[in-house]
Amino acid sequence: MVDIYWSQPIRAVAQGLWLLGILAGSLGFGQWILRRLGFNPKDRFSGMIMGMALGLVVLSYTVFLLCALRILSPLCLAGLTLAWILMGSQLLETRRFSRFWPKTKTCRAFQIFLLVYLGLNILMNLLRVLTPAVDWDGVAHHLALPKIYLVHGGFVFRPDIFHNLFPQFTEMLYMLGLLFPYATAAKLIHFTFGLLTAGAVYILGRRSRGHIAGLLGAIIFYAQFLVHIESGTAFVDLAMSAYFALGLVAWQRAERAPDNHRWKYLAIFFIGITAAIKWQGLVLLMLAAAYGIIKIGLEKSINRKIKLKRAVFLLGWGGLPMLPYLLRAWVMGSNPVWPLAYNLFGGKAWDAQIAERVSRVADFAGMGKGVIHGAVFGVGGRELSIPLIGGLALVIVWLVLAGRGQLSGRFFQKKYFWGLLGTAAFLVFTAIWFWSSPPTRFLLPLFPLGAWLAGCGLHGLWVLPGKIGKTAALGIGLLFFAFHPPVHKESVLQARVIAGLFTDDDYCARKLRHYPACQFLNNTLFREERVLLFGENRGFYLDADYLWGDPMIQKVIDYRALKTPQRLRTRLQELGVGWVLFRTDVYDEKYLDPEIVRLMAAMLEHYGEEKYAHGPVKIFELPMDE
Repeated sequence: MVDIYWSQPIRAVAQGLWLLGILAGSLGFGQWILRRLGFNPKDRFSGMIMGMALGLVVLSYTVFLLCALRILSPLCLAGLTLAWILMGSQLLETRRFSRFWPKTKTCRAFQIFLLVYLGLNILMNLLRVLTPAVDWDGVAHHLALPKIYLVHGGFVFRPDIFHNLFPQFTEMLYMLGLLFPYATAAKLIHFTFGLLTAGAVYILGRRSRGHIAGLLGAIIFYAQFLVHIESGTAFVDLAMSAYFALGLVAWQRAERAPDNHRWKYLAIFFIGITAAIKWQGLVLLMLAAAYGIIKIGLEKSINRKIKLKRAVFLLGWGGLPMLPYLLRAWVMGSNPVWPLAYNLFGGKAWDAQIAERVSRVADFAGMGKGVIHGAVFGVGGRELSIPLIGGLALVIVWLVLAGRGQLSGRFFQKKYFWGLLGTAAFLVFTAIWFWSSPPTRFLLPLFPLGAWLAGCGLHGLWVLPGKIGKTAALGIGLLFFAFHPPVHKESVLQARVIAGLFTDDDYCARKLRHYPACQFLNNTLFREERVLLFGENRGFYLDADYLWGDPMIQKVIDYRALKTPQRLRTRLQELGVGWVLFRTDVYDEKYLDPEIVRLMAAMLEHYGEEKYAHGPVKIFELPMDE
C-alpha cells in the first residue's frame, strides 16, 4: 500500500488559489492606476498584462514600506494579502475580460499546435515550481533574507550576507509567499513573471507582424531551456525580463503615438523597475534613458525648454523605482549602490576585499580569452553539450530569419539593418557566454528582444510552400530547447512530491546535503542561539539565528588576522556563536583558503564537541566560558 501525504497536494491547490487571488488583486489595482493616469492600452490583452505588472509594483513597495517601518509579521502579511485580494477584486473591470483572441486566416490546427505546445511547457515548469525550493541562490539569499526580515519584523543590516543591501523588489513579493512552507508559493511568483514576459513578447510580435508572429515569439522565448531553469527557481531574472519586455511594449505604443509622452514615461518606469530588481538593470535603464533623450533632442516641433522638461521627466520616472533601495542602502550601509562604487562611497562594516572580488567578477564577465576559449574548446572545466550546440545554432538561424522578416515589414525599415545585425551579434555572444559560464543568466532580460525578432522572422516563412514540413521543423526545433535533460530529468520525482507520494522533507534531503543538519539544529537549538555556517551559505531552512562564515569575503570574521585557534574561538564567542556547521566539499581551494580551513578545523578539534555528522556535514557545539 502506498502512503499518500495529502497535505502536499492540498497545499499545492491552496497556493494556486492564493496566487490567482494575488494576481486578480494586482490586476484590479493596476487597471485602476492606468485609468486614473489616462492610459488606454487599445487592446484588452495588453491592458491586462500591463495592469497586472503595475499592480505587482504597488504590492512590492507596500511590503517594502512595512519592512522599513518595522511592523512586519506573519499576521500583518496575511492581513495585507486578504485586503489586497478583496480590494483589488472590487476594482476589476470585468467587461475587459471579454473575448480578445483575434481572428486569423492562419490554419487553426497550427494555432492549436502552438497553444498545446506552450501549455506543455507551462506544465513541465509547474512540476519544478510546486516542489520545495532547493535552488542555490534562492535558499542562500533570495529567500533567506526575506525570512530574516520577517523574523526581525523589518529590515536589518546583515554585513555577513553579501546581498543584504542589494535591490530586492522581487524578494518583497517572495515574503508574501513565505506564509506557506518550503517557499513553493514564492517560486510561483517568479514562474508568473515568466508568463508575463511571454505575454509581453506576444504583444510586441502581434503589433509588429500579426497574431501568429506574436505567438511564435512568445513560444520561442518560453521554450528556451534557460527560461525553464529559471521558472522553477526563486531567482529574480524572469522578473527583470518581464519589466524590460513591458517597457518595450509601452515604448512601442509611444512610437505609434509620438505626441503621447506618457507612454514613454511608463516605458522608462517599467525599465527602471529592472534596476530595483538587480543592479544590472542600471545598464538597461541607462541605455533606455539615452535613447529617449536622443529622441527628444531630435524633435523639431518643440523648443528647448519643453525638451529639457521632458528629458527631466524621463529621467525622474526611470530613477523613481530604485530610489527606496538607494536610500535604504545609504542609511543602513553607508553606500547607496551597495556594494558597487566601493572606492567612492565605502561601506559601513564592510571589508575592502569586496573590491578585489568585484574586480575579478568584472574580468570574468568580459570578453576575455578564458571565456571564449572555454566555450569553443571545452577547457578550464567548461564544455558545451550537443543539445546546447544545437540550441545555439537555432538561435543564430532564428536571429537571421528575424532580421529578414523585420526588414521586409512595414514597422522596420532598411536603416535599422546595422542595429539588427549588432543585436544579433550581441545575443549570440550572450548565448556563448551563458553556455560557458552560467552567471550569464543576468542577461536574460535581453532574450525577449531576441524572441520578438525571431517570431517576426519566422512569420515570414509561411508564405512559402510546405506547411506540414515547416510545422514539423519548428516543432522539433522548439522541443530541442524545451526538453534539455538537466532541466527536466527529475520530472517524475517532482510529480510524486506534488501528488504526496514522496515527502517534502525527503526531497529537500535528497537535493540539499545539509538539510538534515538544518533539521537537527532546528530541533535542538533555541531561536536566539547562533550558528556559524562554514563552507555552506544556504541557511533558508534554518530557524535559528546564523552567520555566514564566508572566508572569501571577510565581512565579520577576519580569519587571516586571528591566526590561532584560541583567537578564533574568542572572536566567535564575541559574536555569540555557540554552534558551527562545518563542511569543505562545496567550494574548492580558490574559495576556501586551505590555511583558513585548517585553522577552523584545529579550533573545532580543540574546543568543539561534535554533535552531529551526516556525510560531509558536521555540527559542533562550542561551550561558552563560564
